[in-house]
Amino acid sequence: MQQKFEKRFVLIPMGLFLISGTFIVAQFQAMPDLVRGLLFGTGFGLMLLPFLYKKIKPSSY
Repeated sequence: MQQKFEKRFVLIPMGLFLISGTFIVAQFQAMPDLVRGLLFGTGFGLMLLPFLYKKIKPSSY
């Protein structure tokens, strides 16, 4: 049970890393809005993915 928990929720720090990295890069370099939105969306999606999997397929976890 603990091992499956770690595998599923490792996506949350990855999402936070993408979002914080986008903030840092945007402070020093001009980024197009499309690229910034893509990175933010990917980060938030990675953070929400474990919770969506839990709702969609509760029997697999």
